[in-house]
Amino acid sequence: LDYEPDVTLPAMVAGVLNAHSGRRLSSKAAFRSIDTCSSGRINDYMLEKYVSKYLVRGRERSGYIARRQDMVSDIVSKLMAVMDIDKDGVVSMDDFLAWSSKNSLEAFVEEFYEERVESMERE
Repeated sequence: LDYEPDVTLPAMVAGVLNAHSGRRLSSKAAFRSIDTCSSGRINDYMLEKYVSKYLVRGRERSGYIARRQDMVSDIVSKLMAVMDIDKDGVVSMDDFLAWSSKNSLEAFVEEFYEERVESMERE
């Protein structure tokens, strides 16, 4: 190299670890807000209430082609299928943290919606 890097390796590693720690804290906060009875587990009913309230309401873009509110039960079914690792009908904090380390609820809902709209437009 004919230049000196602005960031040292230890500083870069610290930055990555801080970002990961922040994401984990955000995921724990999201889990706690979904787990309305503080049981340490999320069921489909709790997840449906959360998705309806925070991720779907007021975010319509395609007019009458598709309404996000109409997709909530399908979104929740698909989310439960991918997050419920041991298939016992509930998602534990560990399951949620493992899933959310590589995914986000917001991105999942957005991707589901986009795929559904594209499918409806093709029909």
